Amino acid sequence: MPINEDEDDELILVDDDDEIPANTLALKDKDDEKSSSGLLERDNEWIANTNATTWKVMVVDDETEIHDVVRFALRRFAFQEKQLNFISAYSGEEAKSLLQAHPDTALIFLDVVMEKNDSGLNLVKYIRDDLKNLMVRIILHTGQPGEAPRRIRYHGV
Repeated sequence: MPINEDEDDELILVDDDDEIPANTLALKDKDDEKSSSGLLERDNEWIANTNATTWKVMVVDDETEIHDVVRFALRRFAFQEKQLNFISAYSGEEAKSLLQAHPDTALIFLDVVMEKNDSGLNLVKYIRDDLKNLMVRIILHTGQPGEAPRRIRYHGV
């Protein structure tokens, strides 16, 4: 993201022990796992790091063919000059674990029907309510439309 030269922003370098003033963007040390993977901390919340080198895309589906098709279809795709880095999960539980390890995931292709008819919807609820992750975009799909819940009643964030 380009810096606006008209603003009176001040760059403040801090150590882990330093108190970060409110409304300050803190750049963590390059060895910090989250900053190197695409997140920055601002006012004790993690936000997207526009300096990340790739977009993490998670495919969550119990069928390996779906993972293969998504990777094949998007193998040469780039957005804002960044390539895609694919992460595969084959169940809702595996996806939960991977999302904790990769909180900077940008996009999730999510099968609604996996272990149960609503596994994908339960994962969405976990992402939004438990992880409080509002950054990741989620695309729902299913190969078994007759098995998926007819109505989605989710009033979360």
